[in-house]
Amino acid sequence: MLIFSIETSYKSASIACLQDDQILFEYIWQSLDIGKDFLPYTEFFLKANNIEIDKFDYFVVSLGPGSWTGIRLAISLSYGLSKGILSKIYGVSSLDSIAYYLQNTMEGIFIPSNSNTYHYISFSSIDEIINSHGVFKTGTLEEMIQNFKKSKIIAGPDKKVCEKFALLKKYTVEIFPKASLNGLLAKERIIKNIPSTINPYYV
Repeated sequence: MLIFSIETSYKSASIACLQDDQILFEYIWQSLDIGKDFLPYTEFFLKANNIEIDKFDYFVVSLGPGSWTGIRLAISLSYGLSKGILSKIYGVSSLDSIAYYLQNTMEGIFIPSNSNTYHYISFSSIDEIINSHGVFKTGTLEEMIQNFKKSKIIAGPDKKVCEKFALLKKYTVEIFPKASLNGLLAKERIIKNIPSTINPYYV
């Protein structure tokens, strides 16, 4: 299964190409105009790896939660790259993708939102992550701490938040959304015939 994955919901954007469980390439960048950079980077890396866009089985897109503009951009790009073939587009939440990548039970995953709030979700098993699209909450750090009381591992892209949980005797992993992580989860769900959603999480 050949997958092209797009992540534009967070501060840094990324694109990745995966062949089954192997990441063929991934490029991560920050820009004030992700849309302007996307096509040149995509063309360069596909050419460098001798891959034609028509060869991809699926185009995976991050549905957030995160930047409204970034998520809309990724959805539009996936439509264009797939030539409008909806069956080739698969959407995932970056929170779910981080949780799947860690491959642990009793996880708490978070991504910063606005005004000192966070998007967060907890999982108790790997099967729970794979077999359903997670439902996240949005709240303050204090609310998130209460929600993660039973979680053994806390993961997200904010170093200060991770340090706060470390003081609470939690094992922490500083990690941010990436296209490769989205692609890995999508591949697993596709194999298991878990339906996709292309409804974005605008928050």
